[in-house]
Amino acid sequence: MHGGNWFTLQTIYIVKDLDQSNIHLGKIFGQLTKRYIGVLTGQLTNLDIERYFYVIHLIATSERALTQKELTCLLHVDKASMVRISDYLEQNGYLERTVNPDDRREQFLLLTPKGEAVKGTIADAFSHTDEILLAALPPTERQVFISHLLKVMQHAEQLEVDPVHLEFTKEKTTQRPTKNT
Repeated sequence: MHGGNWFTLQTIYIVKDLDQSNIHLGKIFGQLTKRYIGVLTGQLTNLDIERYFYVIHLIATSERALTQKELTCLLHVDKASMVRISDYLEQNGYLERTVNPDDRREQFLLLTPKGEAVKGTIADAFSHTDEILLAALPPTERQVFISHLLKVMQHAEQLEVDPVHLEFTKEKTTQRPTKNT
């Protein structure tokens, strides 16, 4: 986890951009995503995994068993990435692959008892993270904000762009040398 100076420095750059009416959504969303993941993972340190919580959440909240191919589409990742995600969660005991009896080429991804045991904790962590970040807005503005974000997201999904895969991992904190004055 980074110290306050790093966040302050990043915030200054974002605020500087906003003050100049030179808003870059990518920078804002990128920083917000990193902070969101940091707050979320900070609440889930008791688990023996450090990523892919949303995959567990998707499987847990689905009304039916999801195939690996369906999760690939839902997560907007390529097949190789989905295999790595599935391997990681399977090796750590949170999910299992089960062959679809109707189509042996398909695999369902199901939560194991270990995965079932943490699904509530993960759902609570997502809700709590949302509350923490949305606390910057008055309650009356929160739903409007989410509504506008969804409109932007729906519009962005209609754009023809090359797929991009982002992999977030924890950064190691390093001590920076102090300046000699």
